[in-house]
Amino acid sequence: MPQDWEHISEERLEQYSLGILPEDDERGVEEHLLICPDCQRRLTETDQYVQALREAAAEYRRRHPRREPKRAPIRVWPHQRPRMIWVLGTACLLWFLVWKFGFTGSGGGHAVAPVAVQLQALRNADAADAAAHAPLRLIADLSGLPERSSWQIDVVEAAGRAVGSFEGRPEGGRLEVEIGQGLPAGQYWVRVREPGAGDQVYREFGLRVR
Repeated sequence: MPQDWEHISEERLEQYSLGILPEDDERGVEEHLLICPDCQRRLTETDQYVQALREAAAEYRRRHPRREPKRAPIRVWPHQRPRMIWVLGTACLLWFLVWKFGFTGSGGGHAVAPVAVQLQALRNADAADAAAHAPLRLIADLSGLPERSSWQIDVVEAAGRAVGSFEGRPEGGRLEVEIGQGLPAGQYWVRVREPGAGDQVYREFGLRVR
């Protein structure tokens, strides 16, 4: 798969994950994510980090609800503010680390498991269904095809435009590939090819995303 495109910057990935990326940029980011496994992986890590911070903040608010002060507020003079900011920032970071590693017992994130989609139908009304923008694990039936050490799966829009290519090793007569950021709503064809062997399509499946 070609690697001559420019990867998405960290700032734009964070804006996309937080849902604050301008609409003019969002389509370009989504189209790039469909064909770039590296940016898919980076976005998954960003999503996990953002989700963890949101959960930590929610847990902190639940454990420490705001109350009306019962005494005069503490005055912080201008020369004390940098130190107070540093202390508060350190305390929040330590609390998050304790919550994250002490209570979960693991450094793993809250990644969303991909939804398995069994591809069975070939261009008919019984095409497989999948949810839009959800991580997918496409499972293609390879029974009856020649034995190969690897196969390539191309995902193509109804109009014929390719949106992604994925290569994998078959196991047990089937091939499984993951699309980390899923697909936009629409009709797709999933084509099985031999890597580097031209345009011959060995098998084709229908896929509806909605």
